[in-house]
Amino acid sequence: SWTKASVASILTGVWPPAHGANGPEDVLPAGLRTLAEHFAEAGYHTAGVSANAFVNRPFGFARGFDHFTHLPRGEGSSEGVNQEVERWLDRRPEGPFFLYIHAIDPHAPYAAPEPFHSRFAGEVDEPSVGEVETVRGLVLGAVEPSAKLARNLTYHNYAEVAHNDPSYGALLEIMKNRGLSDDSLFLFVSDHGEAFGEHSTWTHGIDLYSEVLCVPLVLRLPGGQYA
Repeated sequence: SWTKASVASILTGVWPPAHGANGPEDVLPAGLRTLAEHFAEAGYHTAGVSANAFVNRPFGFARGFDHFTHLPRGEGSSEGVNQEVERWLDRRPEGPFFLYIHAIDPHAPYAAPEPFHSRFAGEVDEPSVGEVETVRGLVLGAVEPSAKLARNLTYHNYAEVAHNDPSYGALLEIMKNRGLSDDSLFLFVSDHGEAFGEHSTWTHGIDLYSEVLCVPLVLRLPGGQYA
């Protein structure tokens, strides 16, 4: 139900009790082979671009990647991620490649740019409602929950998801413009969901209810078909 544990499972194919990368300081065990390592051994060029601090080199997530870049908060918008992807694509060696991309736009602090903020959260009358301190305060009991607060946080989250959506479309265009779309398989997945007061819980990484476990999984097959 949170980033490090779920991405570790995605990249190793084993459950969190097996990989053990479940806490903030945990590192992927060296003996567990990652998806990038499998691709590299099969002759693929491998690259990773992450805007999440927990999907990063110190925790073992760069293993198997020929090129791995972490974009810190402030540089890691989905537009910044796409720019880094473009730079790698333009200098990559010839041949097949595996590219892992981790955006973090739909995540606290909720601060979607325009026009997405106005479209989805323009009626929110509390400017600080999307700040990390608000969400953390709800978890710690320092902020009083209410139906209005839950609604406003949800609207902020809608705005962030809406912002990330065209950025993913832009990523597909980046691939298409380089003639890479027809021969590539795209896998789109989230690392976790988000709670907005359901079951009296907030954010993620705290429980195992469906709002944090049910995530999208979309495959775009070579040639453009979806599954």
